[in-house]
Amino acid sequence: MTLRQIALNTFAGWLAGTLCSLGGALKDSPVEGFKAKTFPRSMVVATVWGFASSGLTADFFLAFAFAGYFERLSVEGWKIIRAKRPGKFDAMGRITEWGRSQPVPRSGTEA
Repeated sequence: MTLRQIALNTFAGWLAGTLCSLGGALKDSPVEGFKAKTFPRSMVVATVWGFASSGLTADFFLAFAFAGYFERLSVEGWKIIRAKRPGKFDAMGRITEWGRSQPVPRSGTEA
């Protein structure tokens, strides 16, 4: 494992994280608004996974996929563990799920 390989894998992780961050912002910003605090989270987590992939592979695309998959697993897994409702469901209003409308209570109140 060379320094060049570590740098390439780390860059592959950063690139995967950047795409995850941009995709998440594109998907969620119209509903939740842009969140500057959480935007770089995927970049940081995927960069760490890209660095970790240096010990497993020398292939750039495999490191990219590894970092991207494990970034999603880490971030979404953490959301499940802490059991916090996503921000897009915190606002008062109605959501439609399988064709049914239901009221959405604010955080901290029971439905």
